[in-house]
Amino acid sequence: LAYTFIMLFMLPVFVLCKMLQIAFPWIIVGYLLANHSLESIPYKIDVFQLSMLGVEILLQLVLMMLSVRVFRINYWLWHVVPGADRVIFNRATSANIMRHSLQFYQRIQWLPIIRQVVEDKYGNDIGRIIMQYYNQIQIDEQS
Repeated sequence: LAYTFIMLFMLPVFVLCKMLQIAFPWIIVGYLLANHSLESIPYKIDVFQLSMLGVEILLQLVLMMLSVRVFRINYWLWHVVPGADRVIFNRATSANIMRHSLQFYQRIQWLPIIRQVVEDKYGNDIGRIIMQYYNQIQIDEQS
């Protein structure tokens, strides 16, 4: 009974309230443009209220722009495994993830120390060249 009440009454009311919450700043802008000229709006409304209205509209526009990217990512992910809620990678075990994370941490932890030792030994000019080669080296761990 409670589930039916929530689904038939509370959910539509919640969705309607959220839609009005999103549309309300635009309704205010429409009201102001319909009833006042652009020159008189700053004199009729406080600066704080106008700035908060502008910030809210700006944040909504930023959210809309970011949502385009999110929907594009979701579109491509849906093509990986259509209709699935989760994508499960067989090779992504916790041991592999931990090993790769530790290797990455070791690389970024030791890189400044290695750079300093090489530059102290060979100087800045030769040390930079050696470090460029060092960054390109990828050691195969299975050998």
